[in-house]
Amino acid sequence: MYQIEGAEFSNLIRREFTAGVAAAYAAAALEGKFDCRSVNLRGGVFNVLQFSSDFYQPLALRKLSDTSHVSLHFQLAGASDAEISGFKGKMPLQAGEFNLMYCVDPVSSYWFPQQAHYGYVSVALQPDFFTGLLEDCGDAFAHLHNSMMRQSPFALFKNRALISTAQRQVLQQIQQPAVADSLKGAYLTAKVKELALLCLQEAGAPQAQDGVSTHDRDRLQALYSHLQQHYLQAHSLELLSKQFLLNEFKLKKGFKQLYGTTVFGFIQGLRMQHAALLLSSGGTTIAQTAAITGYASEAAFSRAFKQFHGYAPGYVKKA
Repeated sequence: MYQIEGAEFSNLIRREFTAGVAAAYAAAALEGKFDCRSVNLRGGVFNVLQFSSDFYQPLALRKLSDTSHVSLHFQLAGASDAEISGFKGKMPLQAGEFNLMYCVDPVSSYWFPQQAHYGYVSVALQPDFFTGLLEDCGDAFAHLHNSMMRQSPFALFKNRALISTAQRQVLQQIQQPAVADSLKGAYLTAKVKELALLCLQEAGAPQAQDGVSTHDRDRLQALYSHLQQHYLQAHSLELLSKQFLLNEFKLKKGFKQLYGTTVFGFIQGLRMQHAALLLSSGGTTIAQTAAITGYASEAAFSRAFKQFHGYAPGYVKKA
């Protein structure tokens, strides 16, 4: 496993808060080890880090120091593991999972297995901003408010939590704000607040009565996790139904009931979000991104991208 000190990596993932909205782009590569790209979108109360990489061998990132903040972690593709001061044990994240954490002057170490097309977004918030948000929520999250008043670190979820469709939509709106530059500060502040509230909602939301049996639910959740990690591969309902021991009818109906979309709609969404991340990081051309996401031609990819996002992939490259 290749090891690197946090200070050597800090230009890629440094969290900062600025008076106005500012974007910073960075890249770092070491032949045979890794090829990393990041986009940092900063404002007065937020810092949005978009980080993508190819890890050609396992990487350990040691002792990265940071300031106190609340962070929303979204693992879009790939996997990672972390040890953070103030928390017990390792804190792994798999593709499609998220967590919300309050970190107090953290010193962190991260482990990345060998993998291609790693994708991750972190939304860091000023502690005072998040404290104010909790106050607006009333008594439901008073325990989190009390922890922040005591400067006691916490994670919203002890176990994994899956990124919802609503969270993915807001993440995309944050990454590509469709407003004039003069409005970006107010727009992004509202969107990171919405995203934080959606995270809190996931912690307190009751389970829907969807009529799916426990047996089928377990298999559908395994399918969901599988697709989150392997969405760039070719799939068919016939093979998936055999792999996860569900007939095609139960697979299609149950997946739609649990996750609000079809199997291939889910795969398409993951591919389009990954495509936007690749393009915004500046590491790939439109043609290369089309090939990575499974399109035979740049034209077909561009049509699908515009249909999903509402704007052409060339807009992302110019932004």
